[in-house]
Amino acid sequence: MATKQININSNGGCNPSLVSGQRAVDSVHFVQSGPNAPTSVTITAAPGSTVDALTLFGTTTCTVDADASGPNAYAIQANANLGNYSVDTPSGLRAVPNAGTITVTG
Repeated sequence: MATKQININSNGGCNPSLVSGQRAVDSVHFVQSGPNAPTSVTITAAPGSTVDALTLFGTTTCTVDADASGPNAYAIQANANLGNYSVDTPSGLRAVPNAGTITVTG
């Protein structure tokens, strides 16, 4: 299993902005990049995609760890819909819809 790290910036953006992973193989770890970075992200269907966001990780709200040693890596579920999922930062001053994209492949 490979863990893909997505850094969540204090401006609400994601680095990298595009991550690709395989069902039942890869996981995604959200990590804060800066002291004012959001502590959670929401997973939704990316624009133009018809995926069910709940199938990706089994939840649509993910904790963003303070550093790479944090415990909250999310495994891509075996039943995840193939396609594109959007990583949205929370509403507020740093809200960024579609800040990043997770593409699930077979």
